[in-house]
Amino acid sequence: MVSTIITTYKMSKLRTGWCLVGSHEGQKPRSPSGKPLKTCEAWQECPCHCHVEITEMCEMAGIERVARKNPDYEPAVSPFWMPSPEFMAALRAERDGGITGTPANGSDAVDGVPQPSQRTFEPTPSGYRARGQLEAEVMKVCDLWDTSDGPVSLPLSYIAIQIPTDPPASVGAIREVLLRWVKYGFATLGIDPLAFTGYTEIGREKGIDFLKYKWEQERRTNRAKAERGYR
Repeated sequence: MVSTIITTYKMSKLRTGWCLVGSHEGQKPRSPSGKPLKTCEAWQECPCHCHVEITEMCEMAGIERVARKNPDYEPAVSPFWMPSPEFMAALRAERDGGITGTPANGSDAVDGVPQPSQRTFEPTPSGYRARGQLEAEVMKVCDLWDTSDGPVSLPLSYIAIQIPTDPPASVGAIREVLLRWVKYGFATLGIDPLAFTGYTEIGREKGIDFLKYKWEQERRTNRAKAERGYR
């Protein structure tokens, strides 16, 4: 017993724009200037005679029915491109004055251990830390203790005394840095006691700038959907 599989398509009542202007399937149409044109590829939906004829020929010959394109046509290459999240994260890091060192984007390794690059910060007129400076200082300490071999437990008070500043770094401010890392999916935080317990796998792979950019993109997308009434 031979089974027959019949594939049906939803045929439109109107021909596509390509067929209406004469760019029929199986032909080699050209523009008035001689440039090869794209032909209609919607042979499942377009009711034009060009598709019907090719379909019948394929059935008679017992060959697979695929779209017959104009072999001379070459799609135009757009001068525009969509930057990747990695590119945007790197651009923001450059805009902020440098690249924050992480285990994922460190510079040349010494004895097999990645040496993370560090941002440089100019003194501020107020004497307070520059934007992002505390995060860079906390990350410098955490980089020395994080390992992919297993979890760590680095108390916030220990991180504070490892930052050589006067006055010492605030434990509360360090806590806010780590909470942001957790929100971005960059690191994990122990509760009792409050302690840095390591970077996530994606944090080591992508770095803080990428994850921060991704989180902000998702937040803007969700906010736009909410304003349009989407759920």
